[in-house]
Order: sequence, then C-alpha cells, then structure tokens
Amino acid sequence: MFCTNCGRKLDPEDVFCPGCGKKVEKESKGAPIPSGVIPKKRKSSKAWAWAILSLVVICGLALGGYFLWGKGSEGSSLYPVVVNGKWGYIDKTGKIVINPQFDEAWPFSEGLASVEVGGKWGYIDKTGKIVINPQFDEAWPFSEGLASVEVGGKWGYIDKTGRYVWEPTN
Repeated sequence: MFCTNCGRKLDPEDVFCPGCGKKVEKESKGAPIPSGVIPKKRKSSKAWAWAILSLVVICGLALGGYFLWGKGSEGSSLYPVVVNGKWGYIDKTGKIVINPQFDEAWPFSEGLASVEVGGKWGYIDKTGKIVINPQFDEAWPFSEGLASVEVGGKWGYIDKTGRYVWEPTN
C-alpha cells in the first residue's frame, strides 16, 4: 500500500500518511505508486550511528585541543611561535612575550615549558628565564609536578627544580 500523494509505503492501520500527512482514502490502500513518484526510503540506523560517532569524535578533538593548547592547560596561556627559525612565545593577542631565541619550544604546562637550546632540552618559566638548564636529550611537559626526560637513551622523571625523583633507566 502506497500514498497516492507522495508514494510513501503505508501500513494497513495508517489513517494519515506519515510522509505528507494526507488522509489515506480507502481506495488508495493497496493502490499502485503513482507515476513519477518515488517512494522515500527510511534512513538506516547506521547513518544515525555514524552521525553520533562523528559528533563525539569532533567534540573530543575540540576538548583535547582546548586542554592541550588553550586555556584549559594554563590560565593565561602563552603560545609557541617560530620567527626566522627561532622559537619564542606570544600571548593570545599575538604580542611577542618571550623573544624567539630557542631552537624548538613546546607549550607551557604547570608554569614551565620545555625548550631546546644547542641540541639539549631544558625548561623556562613564563618570563623566559631558564629554570632547569638544557641538559636532556628529550624533555616532556610537566604533569602533576613531574616531567619525563631522556638522557643517553634512558628515561627518568624530574620535579620542577630539575632534581631526579626517578633516575634514568632503560
């Protein structure tokens, strides 16, 4: 059974067409589809599942970016920027706050940022002052007061003073 107005498939108990709202006439029940009318297909539940999954992924990426690079990680964030091959930091207005002087730089985390100088990594504060001398082959951001660092292929953890709390091991 199909609606004579829109061609939608009807259930035997339908009084009104769920597609166009036209009252189903008794003689239209079981009537053939009118010429030129294509019955509408219902969207599959798979399409809805993909739409919801896509929305969850987009929201997750947005929140991740917010906490990694935006205000979620630091109250008044400074952002790494490269000028003429050297890295420095700008504020949210684009003003240079820490002059470009580093070979590489990462975002601030817990008030410190890892920077590379002469092939070694250390940490600076938000004024640009080196607070942990560059001495590491790799240096990751601080999390809960500790940062993972590599020296000579061995990894360990340091606190915000640069003191090892876990000596580098394989």
